[in-house]
Amino acid sequence: MTSEGLIERFIWQKRIESPKPRVDFLDITELLWNVACVVHAAQVIRKANARPTQQFALEIELMNSDPLHVHGYTNAPSATIPAGTVLFPRYEVGEAQDLNELILTVDKDVWNLGGQHPTWELGVNWPP
Repeated sequence: MTSEGLIERFIWQKRIESPKPRVDFLDITELLWNVACVVHAAQVIRKANARPTQQFALEIELMNSDPLHVHGYTNAPSATIPAGTVLFPRYEVGEAQDLNELILTVDKDVWNLGGQHPTWELGVNWPP
């Protein structure tokens, strides 16, 4: 965390294959785990500083040089994110009871980017 209140988490995957693969994979559960870690860090910082209403926002940028096949759920539809850079909309990190909705929104936005429009609901049990 910086003095400006920035919590930054950078994930980098490097694959060295010959020949270069035509597609790569995005494990949605791993992505959401990383999102949940940042969101949880914001909650810990709020609690430690006795600032329960401190504002935080989540900004996700996805940069991929090859298309990404999204996977991670049993029986999930096929989805492929085209190569390129995408800056997702800024997500407000709200109260603890809103975190399930935030994770579900990020999940749906990733699948939408891959051309799917999921109707499933995720369940997340957040510690108090």
